[in-house]
Amino acid sequence: MTGLSYDGVADVQTATGTVRMLMFSMRSMTLSGGTVLTVNEHGHALVTNNSSLDFSGNVVLYTTRISGRLLGATVTFTPQDPPPLVLPTMTFTNVVTDQPLTLADSFQAVGLQVSAS
Repeated sequence: MTGLSYDGVADVQTATGTVRMLMFSMRSMTLSGGTVLTVNEHGHALVTNNSSLDFSGNVVLYTTRISGRLLGATVTFTPQDPPPLVLPTMTFTNVVTDQPLTLADSFQAVGLQVSAS
């Protein structure tokens, strides 16, 4: 994540109502190392695997929960327990998010694979 900023908690409209989500903005975001996105609905799963996802230009990430390793410790942030408003420059690894929504000016996927069950 380049130029990362935590922008607070946002109310995001969905087809089933409003969801409170953490909002982060950045110039770019690269997800690599085997990113997996699983969507479960009505007993069926759609799984997206890839080797790399690159988002650039006005990137906004919304999520209901984000956890991972930060400065050697495992941390979890939610709208009820958000990160501090000012984040230092850092590396966030082993990241897991719930209900991620990412918007960006540009998106590129390398090695994308989609399977259904």
